[in-house]
Amino acid sequence: MNAGQNPDFKQTKTFLTAPLLVGVILLIFTLIVWRLTFQSLEKRNETLFKSYVVQIEHQLKSRMETYLNTLLQTRSMFYVTREVDRDEFRQYVSDLELLSKYPGIQGLGFSIRLKPNDLAAHISKIKANGYPDYKIWPSYPRSEYFSIIYLEPMNWRNKRAIGFDMFTDPVRNKSMELARNTGLPSMSDMVELVQETKEAPQKGFLIYVPVYENGYKTEDVEQRKKSLFGFVYAPFRSDDLFKQILYPFKKLPVSIEIKIGENQTLWKGSDDESSESFQQSFSIDVAQKTWQVKVFALPLFSRTGSQHLPWIFLIFGILVSILTTWVLLRNARNSSLNQEKSFQFNKLNEVGRLVAGELDLEKLIQSVTDIGLELSRGQFGAFFYNSISSKGEALMLYTLSGAKREDFDKFPHPRATEVFAPTFQGEGTVISSDITKDPRYGKNKPNHGMPEGHLAVKSYLAVSVISRSGEVLGGLFYGHPEVSVFGEREKNLIEGIASQAAVAIDNARLFEQAKFAIEARDEFLNIASHELKTPITSMKLQFQTAQRMIDGGNEKVFEKTAVIKRIKTALTQLDRMNNLIEEMLDSSRASLSKLGLKQESVEVGGLVQDVLERFHEQFSSRDIPLEIQGYSKKLLVRGDDYRLEQVLSNLLGNAIKYGNGQPVMISVSENEGFATIKVQDNGIGISPISLPQIFQRYERAISSNNISGLGLGLYITKKIIDSHNGRIEVESVLGEGSSFTVYLPLIS
Repeated sequence: MNAGQNPDFKQTKTFLTAPLLVGVILLIFTLIVWRLTFQSLEKRNETLFKSYVVQIEHQLKSRMETYLNTLLQTRSMFYVTREVDRDEFRQYVSDLELLSKYPGIQGLGFSIRLKPNDLAAHISKIKANGYPDYKIWPSYPRSEYFSIIYLEPMNWRNKRAIGFDMFTDPVRNKSMELARNTGLPSMSDMVELVQETKEAPQKGFLIYVPVYENGYKTEDVEQRKKSLFGFVYAPFRSDDLFKQILYPFKKLPVSIEIKIGENQTLWKGSDDESSESFQQSFSIDVAQKTWQVKVFALPLFSRTGSQHLPWIFLIFGILVSILTTWVLLRNARNSSLNQEKSFQFNKLNEVGRLVAGELDLEKLIQSVTDIGLELSRGQFGAFFYNSISSKGEALMLYTLSGAKREDFDKFPHPRATEVFAPTFQGEGTVISSDITKDPRYGKNKPNHGMPEGHLAVKSYLAVSVISRSGEVLGGLFYGHPEVSVFGEREKNLIEGIASQAAVAIDNARLFEQAKFAIEARDEFLNIASHELKTPITSMKLQFQTAQRMIDGGNEKVFEKTAVIKRIKTALTQLDRMNNLIEEMLDSSRASLSKLGLKQESVEVGGLVQDVLERFHEQFSSRDIPLEIQGYSKKLLVRGDDYRLEQVLSNLLGNAIKYGNGQPVMISVSENEGFATIKVQDNGIGISPISLPQIFQRYERAISSNNISGLGLGLYITKKIIDSHNGRIEVESVLGEGSSFTVYLPLIS
């Protein structure tokens, strides 16, 4: 059953339809009125914003054109008067009234071009004209120099720049070369002006206009390079410049950002969060650079008195809609609660019927999982539970509800991580509104949380299923991709289901155990009957032969050698029958944990030596090579020497039985607090399919048609080792042999 939405709630949806429909209609009407009013105000604001953008664009273009024209006019002065001294330049700049009319520019200057052999005369001339400390810097040798000799107004900031060779700076050099090669004004990228100090520094830029010795008669780049006389230039501090240019817009609720390209910001007017509703961009070409100007409306832009009118309509309409819907929903909710209680009652009754009558464990678990999913309102659920296979193995199986099995087959079963451990260990219910934010989540390798491709889980509910004996049978797990789906109601319901499921599982398990016991008994009786018949049949044939010889008067039947042979054969078969009976008794005792072990000190080396002496004749008669690797140190373990000899006898007997006459090796060693006994043969080996079940009752390496035995030897061996708090391990390759290693804890 794929349980998701419980069918009884469909009628509840019908009850909710009418009040919700009325509420939706009222809300739609409210939204239409709100939208129409809002659009009217938006249109007015859009028109106003565009008018601001036009004014800002005009202001930027006109001011920068003024600065460029001023630089071009200053260049013309050098073409008219070849020799312009400091006083003339100062007076010219003063007459322009540039700083008073158009504040924001740092100054107006001139940088002269010099050859190395002109330096000495030039420096002497400047010093004689009132600059005794004048020098050109940086001072390293180069093919040409560009020294700032005029920069007005000559305030303390600009005085710092006198003598500076801007051509030595890569950013300034790039702009100066562009101006020189094109004959046009060129703006630099952002730099830190030499006028700056550590106090409130700003980034800035410069605009260069080339001055040639032959005026405008330069025709190509090479001629321009040769005839370059210097540069008229203007430095700008960005913040000072744009604060002055954009001062008329200071009180407008807009923010302006100016960039060169993508990465260089000339100016950003406000750090306030901008409104996404109004923004517009435009570009301005300034001295071979393109300014990208973006204008944003600030949140204050839309905050006018009339702006609140749409929201008044909206709030009033929503309140009316909510009030009306609430009254209608209250009546529908009462009906829904009654239906839900009835649904829960029916489902809990269904669980009760399952407890009373269902003995098929898989059907039972699936039904419990489905009912739990319906009651919990989860999107998918699972029941992971412990089971025993027909081979007697412990397994963790699971059922699913609300999801496909392939959604889980690609993932391993859940381990006892910090999230799952409380459920698998019976420590209590785990409920989380968002398991991904739980402090226990994501602590375990390798995924540190849900593996990739796992169904999305936020809400999480897990309840232990505990039997009457206190055994944790498994856990019910429910999930939902949304948060806060499960609450106290769901917790109580699933805990109730879990307690009833535990009773039902106990009953189903008892039924399965009874079936398994009957099947095991029948199988055992069949094998035992076959194995016991074999020695009886052999003895019967021996005695029938002797009877015929006596009846026929054959005196050879009384010869000593013939009598001894028949007695030996009978004794061998009797020993075989005795061993089979002992194996059956030991198997019964082991399954009931009633082996009755003595607890005494046992020396492992001596134990191995005693057993090997008893097997000496078997190895010799079959011509099987035996390699013994002893251990010089005495290894003492606590246990029952008779049972430990039985373990070693079983392993050696199997090595002879399945070894194909190949060499057998036995070794004794010490390993991390354990005495180890290893028996290795080179015989038929064990197939990979049989290897995991080799220690189960009635399991054998090959078909019983080939080699006799009940298949109890290794089962009894493992039970004995387990009762000594040890362990046994097996390694085998089919056709190459097997290796059994016994670990027994040493006496401290």
